[in-house]
Amino acid sequence: MYLADEIEKTGLFKIYNNGENLPIVCYRLVDNANVEWTLYDLADRLAMKGWQIPAYPLPINLQDTIIQRIVCRADLSRDMAELFIRDLKAAIKDLNNANVLMHGKKTENKVYGFTH
Repeated sequence: MYLADEIEKTGLFKIYNNGENLPIVCYRLVDNANVEWTLYDLADRLAMKGWQIPAYPLPINLQDTIIQRIVCRADLSRDMAELFIRDLKAAIKDLNNANVLMHGKKTENKVYGFTH
């Protein structure tokens, strides 16, 4: 629940699942998030640090809601969780300070997968 608490403290995310019953933390941007980036952009920045945190739309009838999901492995330590939160905050700072044109519309779904 440390991850969910720290993610929520940023004020940018609404937590759907905090990891209490399942080892999954799921969240979306809050409706009034004053940011120029999307969760797809955040997933890309996190991937640059080695974190595979996918962003994707919910199923039909909720497809306009984009979420990110963290699946916590059994060996996730507090130290590793703190490293992730550090990298998450750095990615948010980088995106907020970026002077680049973000690709695609904010509502455009950019589903992609990972190659292991």
